[in-house]
Amino acid sequence: MMKQLLAEVFFLAAIITVDTGSLLKPLLLMLASTLSSEFGGFASSIASAIVFIIKARNREFSKGLLYLSASALFYLLTTFFIQTQPVAYNSILIISSPTVSTSYLPDQASSELTRILLTLGPLLPAYLAWSVKNALRNMPSAMISLVLFLIALAPVLAPVYNPVGGEWDRVLMIIAPLIISSSITTMSFILGRIGVFSLCLLVVLPGVYSILPSGDYFNQTMYMVLYRTPTLLKPVPPNPLMYELSVEAAGKASLFYGSKTIVAPEWIIRFIHLFVRNPCPGKLVSVNSIDGKIVENMLGESNDFILVYPRGSINLSNKTTNIREVIVYENYYITVSIVSRK
Repeated sequence: MMKQLLAEVFFLAAIITVDTGSLLKPLLLMLASTLSSEFGGFASSIASAIVFIIKARNREFSKGLLYLSASALFYLLTTFFIQTQPVAYNSILIISSPTVSTSYLPDQASSELTRILLTLGPLLPAYLAWSVKNALRNMPSAMISLVLFLIALAPVLAPVYNPVGGEWDRVLMIIAPLIISSSITTMSFILGRIGVFSLCLLVVLPGVYSILPSGDYFNQTMYMVLYRTPTLLKPVPPNPLMYELSVEAAGKASLFYGSKTIVAPEWIIRFIHLFVRNPCPGKLVSVNSIDGKIVENMLGESNDFILVYPRGSINLSNKTTNIREVIVYENYYITVSIVSRK
């Protein structure tokens, strides 16, 4: 996700410079976006092709060919990055987590419409009015954002042939800043400052996700529609006791940082980060879940390591394995142990 954020910063800067008429700056920024993330390359390739069409219509053929060549280069770089094995990989998981996924479920089309209506719905009329009006005037940013928006809608518009797979929301993330800024600017001429402020509250509040003093989740039904929101953005575990015990277990595990590798699920890793700042990726490993395969892979890399996992979720020390587990800390929710060979 951080790779895409960096790519998006470069991409938005490129779109701004394209609108100003600059030639080389947009291409350099798009190249930086491509090198940051596959999604940056995907968006930059499409944006360059659109600018080529605009330049060709204006009979600026030399500039147009430059953008067409850049579009082909960004596309080749993107496909190369997707198909090439990472230089540095996670020895525990064997391969690094992919940035691009082709997984797609048929019910994502309905989820997509609900998500867009919940987050951008009130802004869409103003955005579409702005984008269509300025696209007819050959404004690059308007044409680029409109094309990418239609691509993000692929699961709805073309459910049989879906070019973005399960990543439509990441395409939408790339152009969301353009949708928000253009629509609010357009509506400010109609509604005024108070009206725009009220509209912003209307857009923000449906996405509010918080825990009430009673421990119940507020607005969980709407929040669950935003299924790709990182789980680690949840404010706290389900109850205060679990939060306190998680922090305590993380503190015990962090004492071993440096001398032994620590392996833990991602929801526990965030608590360890409270005690270990800027850890080495090889010394603090985050996994989706703990199972025997991950333990075996880890023991193939080192003689012993620290394993932090939900209590009772896995049985390591039994007669059928040659694994020794020494529990150094345990509470109602979490176990911290040293795992090695017998």
